Amino acid sequence: MVNKMIYRTFLALFLLITVSVSAQKGREQYRYYMEAGLQGGGAFYLGDVNSTLFHQLGPSFGAFGKYKVDGHHEIGVDLTGGLAGIQTLNNVTQATNFVDFSLLYTFNFWNYGAKKYQENASNITPYMFFGLGTTFYNFKAGLLGMNIPFGLGVKYKFGGRWNVGASWTMHKLLADNFDNVNDPYRLNRGVLNNKDLFSTFGIFLSFDFLEICAPCRNHIRYKQQR
Repeated sequence: MVNKMIYRTFLALFLLITVSVSAQKGREQYRYYMEAGLQGGGAFYLGDVNSTLFHQLGPSFGAFGKYKVDGHHEIGVDLTGGLAGIQTLNNVTQATNFVDFSLLYTFNFWNYGAKKYQENASNITPYMFFGLGTTFYNFKAGLLGMNIPFGLGVKYKFGGRWNVGASWTMHKLLADNFDNVNDPYRLNRGVLNNKDLFSTFGIFLSFDFLEICAPCRNHIRYKQQR
């Protein structure tokens, strides 16, 4: 089951990337095709001992990088760390620390970009994303597991190259011991019935770099118009 989920995730990413790259050919755009940024906010856990959103909040922080295929499609890596508070079955409050590394595909609902480079671009857009991640958690125990990250966000571009926004990510773990409790009620039957998820949310600030000019060489046309 796990191998099939991983395979399907990567297959979906490959197909989306292929379609978007093919659609990009022949378009005239002046843009930056790489993005890097920092993010910060909160984290919480959902599972066997908690079913309430935003319960026992802890801090989260991270960094990310993206390759911009076009105004709708992006591929990126995300590194996030934090603490998720957990109230155990004995009503003892503790926290699970974690570091997650994810490969993500992002779809912007509107053609995201700077109007100074593209007349039909929008400097604000909601977006969705999903991918595949690996999480190192509960550092004392040294646990490592895979997860399926997915979520929503909104972002705004200003100054031509800066981006600010907010996002909310859910990480569906492929294990049931993020809370140090492994199937206490004997209800889990496979990965899809595993109850453990952890979530991160917050704001980010990023910067676009590595300029390209598709219809010309050495950015001559862009420099003449600037």
